[in-house]
Amino acid sequence: RSPPPTAACGRLAGSSSTASVSALPKSITVWVPGKPETQGSTRCFTPPGSRKPVIVHDNPRLGAWRTAVTFLVKHAAHKARWDTPLDEPVEVIAEFYLQPPKRPRFKLPAVKPDLDKLQRAIGDALGNGILRDDSRIVHWNVWKHYGTEQGVKLTLTRLTQEEVTRLAQEGEDDQ
Repeated sequence: RSPPPTAACGRLAGSSSTASVSALPKSITVWVPGKPETQGSTRCFTPPGSRKPVIVHDNPRLGAWRTAVTFLVKHAAHKARWDTPLDEPVEVIAEFYLQPPKRPRFKLPAVKPDLDKLQRAIGDALGNGILRDDSRIVHWNVWKHYGTEQGVKLTLTRLTQEEVTRLAQEGEDDQ
């Protein structure tokens, strides 16, 4: 279901090898099927007889969703011959496809789940072995759509220093 990776070229962070490094795809695009799950609040409790507190997410389906995202994106990254975890700036485009309600109030899904909570789950999934840390994401483009099949289409793009500078200047121009 996922479109083929873009044919643009990128480079490996920290790579001293010059052999065919420029042939690596700069972007990968992955379709993750399934109901997108949110990452919201956590709660903390101390089990009886223990001194160590336990922190759990309020969404019991979150772990399986993040595992699916991590697995499919890591597979695409390895197919593209990316060394993971990436330790460089990346841009993430995430398009969430949600089941429409029987009688939608709006043409666009301006309803729950909250976009920022969907995004947070993706960021943490990417920080689990694909990126050195989810702080490597320097730019997000995130949308919710109604669709016949639920899931998320993710595009990760490795950014050059010039692209990071351009994005920063665009951000300053917006202010």
